[in-house]
Amino acid sequence: MAKQICSLLITDLDDTLWDWFAIWSASFGAMLAETARISGIPEIVLEQEIKVVHQKHRTSAYAFVLEELLCEGQGRAAPDHELPTGMTAAQLRKHPAAHYQHRRTTHRHTPEGAIKPNPDVLQAIIAEMGCDRSSVVYVGDNLMKDVGMAQSAGFVDVWAEYGVSHAKEAYAQLVRVTHWTPADVAREKALTREIVRPTHAITDFAQLLDLFQFGPFVVRS
Repeated sequence: MAKQICSLLITDLDDTLWDWFAIWSASFGAMLAETARISGIPEIVLEQEIKVVHQKHRTSAYAFVLEELLCEGQGRAAPDHELPTGMTAAQLRKHPAAHYQHRRTTHRHTPEGAIKPNPDVLQAIIAEMGCDRSSVVYVGDNLMKDVGMAQSAGFVDVWAEYGVSHAKEAYAQLVRVTHWTPADVAREKALTREIVRPTHAITDFAQLLDLFQFGPFVVRS
C-alpha cells in the first residue's frame, strides 16, 4: 500500500519530541529536596512559594525560581522581566552572543494567551506557509489537545502514544507547583475524559517513516 505524502510535519514539543515530564520531575525533585535540606524550610512551604513564582512567569520551569522565593528573603523581579533584577544575559553566557542565535531555524511564537486545543493556531501555520492541507501531518501525545485539535483543523493526525505515561506521584507534584490555575487543572482533567480516536498511533517517533513518504513542499493551489 502506497504511503501518504507528507510535505509539512507539525509536532507538539513536550513529551512528543522529548520526555519533558521525566526530565522536569527528576531535576525539580532534586532541587526541591536539596533546597529544603540546606534551608530547613519544609518542602510543602517551598512548593507553595514556587507556585507563586511559576504563576507569575506562566511557566513551570523558571530557571531563576530560587532567587525569587519570598521565604528565602528574596525580592521578585521587575514585571515582564525574564531575568532576576540586576542580572543580564551577558553575565550568564560563556560564549559570544552569536553563539546563542538560531542558525537554520526561524523562531516564531503562538499568539499570547492561545492554549491547546486551538485549531486556529494550526490554521494560521498553514496559511503562513501556503501549504496544501492534504499534505500536512500533525503529531502529538495528548489525545484531546493534540489529536482532537488536528482533526478539528482537518489535518492527518498521529498520536504519540509513548508520551502519555506519567507517574501519578510526580504528576501530583507538578500540579502543586505548576503555573496552572485551579480552573486550568479542572480543564485538563475534563479534556482527558473526552474520547478521541486517533487516525494513526505510534510508539516510537521513527515509526512516522513507516506511515508517510516525506516529499517536497506542496504549495496550496
